Amino acid sequence: MLRGFAIIGTFLAHAPQFTAIPATIRDLYRFPAWGMGVDLFFVISGYLITKSLLKTLESKSTRDVLKDFWIKRVFRILPASIFWLLVASVVSLAIAFNGDSSGLSGTIRSFLAGLFNVSNVYWSYCIKEELVNSSCGGGANMAVWWSLSLEEQFYIFFPLVFLFFGRTATLVACAGLIIYFSTNERLFADLNWMMRLDGISYGVLLALFMERHGCQFRESLAESRCLRLVGFTCLTLTPLLGGLAYTVEAYNPLFFSLSVVCAAVCVTIASLDAGAFEIKWVGGALAGLGRISFSFYLCHESVLVIVANLKQSLVPHSGDTRSFVLILSASCVASTGAALVSTRFIENPMIAVGRAMTKSAPPRALTLLDKRH
Repeated sequence: MLRGFAIIGTFLAHAPQFTAIPATIRDLYRFPAWGMGVDLFFVISGYLITKSLLKTLESKSTRDVLKDFWIKRVFRILPASIFWLLVASVVSLAIAFNGDSSGLSGTIRSFLAGLFNVSNVYWSYCIKEELVNSSCGGGANMAVWWSLSLEEQFYIFFPLVFLFFGRTATLVACAGLIIYFSTNERLFADLNWMMRLDGISYGVLLALFMERHGCQFRESLAESRCLRLVGFTCLTLTPLLGGLAYTVEAYNPLFFSLSVVCAAVCVTIASLDAGAFEIKWVGGALAGLGRISFSFYLCHESVLVIVANLKQSLVPHSGDTRSFVLILSASCVASTGAALVSTRFIENPMIAVGRAMTKSAPPRALTLLDKRH
């Protein structure tokens, strides 16, 4: 369920990059930091990955755990990532050959950065130096690979620290990262922005805490109405506090850190009560969207580019609210369809291959609805 909320926020954050927001709703639309949905993803990722490692350690040696972990990550992430990276490159090249002469070299660099999981460093350089519309050129629809690159970098180093240096070292490292990112500015698209590991660190700490004390807290707090109220309050505050970071004081680290804390509280509550974020009538749709959120995340910017360009060619010079809502709606539907196909024919078969190679059975149902991270 939380993944469904997170991907909706991320989609809303990226839409204005490819289609203009009407003046009548611009201020209202831009105030919430919808992009904090990515930080919610980060917390979920840190939590699930750590929980998976802890469970595997119960029955396998450290060496086998590390090998199996990386094999599963490769087959879980890379097939869909490379496929949609190729699609995004084709979309970007089509735009480049349609009048954007600087787009060819930019598309190639964006593709290579995504392929080698250094997009966060690449886009930080491009945007910070204000080169996106000049020498960095095209490939803006591949910018989402920055967060995927950050997670891949995390997947390389985290298990090494956790398995070979122990829990104490992991706790100290995560606490240090949280303190650093909570007290330092993260200007839009600078290296602190593109390397923000506080959300993942909260997820790691949560998994370690719940392993020791989870049963006790579940017994006392599960199915509590207060828990549900706190959960939805924090879910609402996550983008609002992120928005305050822009309006109260430019990129105020305090509001950003509080926003990530709220995201961490949401994941904590979901781990205690799987139904805490269920909403009547739309709960099934949100859960379904959460299950295809990875492919949706990879394809949605390319879909936005295609839909926005089609709309512009059919109905040029139309920037009213109706057109904006139409583009968002059509892009959301198309992205959902593409993600369903991708999940069915790319993600699921490759996940099965990874499990077969590690001879592991499908995991028990996780309290967060998407159990296949």
